[in-house]
Amino acid sequence: MLLSHFNSYFSFSISLFLSFFYIHSSFFFFSIFFFLFFFLHVLSFVYIPFLFLLFHFLVVVVLVLLFFFFFFFFFFFFFFFLHSLLSLLLFLIFLLPPTLSFFLSFFLSFFLSFLLLLLLFFFYSSFYTFFLFYPFFFFFFFLHFLSFVLSFLLSFFLSFFFLPSSLYSPTTDVAPKGITPI
Repeated sequence: MLLSHFNSYFSFSISLFLSFFYIHSSFFFFSIFFFLFFFLHVLSFVYIPFLFLLFHFLVVVVLVLLFFFFFFFFFFFFFFFLHSLLSLLLFLIFLLPPTLSFFLSFFLSFFLSFLLLLLLFFFYSSFYTFFLFYPFFFFFFFLHFLSFVLSFLLSFFLSFFFLPSSLYSPTTDVAPKGITPI
């Protein structure tokens, strides 16, 4: 009995240490990754609508392939997959502008992915495990989402204010009103 308690405490301590180590090490790399990702992403849907389509199609294809190899990153793959798929559908079928389809798909996919993640936790874990261990997971998730949002805002700011105005496509419908790039 004592040994089982010790084992559970030891395994919990190890998992806690690894989770915090992973949070601190990955936060920086995730921020860089999301900054580059969003910088290309904003360029694709602000300047060239064709690039918007190509970018989201490639993301869908790549994530379907990656999902079979790294299924434990379920939330992020599911989120990016849903976001790219919804962006394509809203842009092609409902003929929404790229900016509107991007933001609608972003919030819808985030909401659906988070709901699915909560359902998985409730169905596949015990009550004790859920409330003891998963607050650390949600803390980790919050840090990653924070880096996600900050990277998006930074790339959005840089793409609008620090790129030459010659990059604006004359056919785009999302050129910012009243904002002239430097």
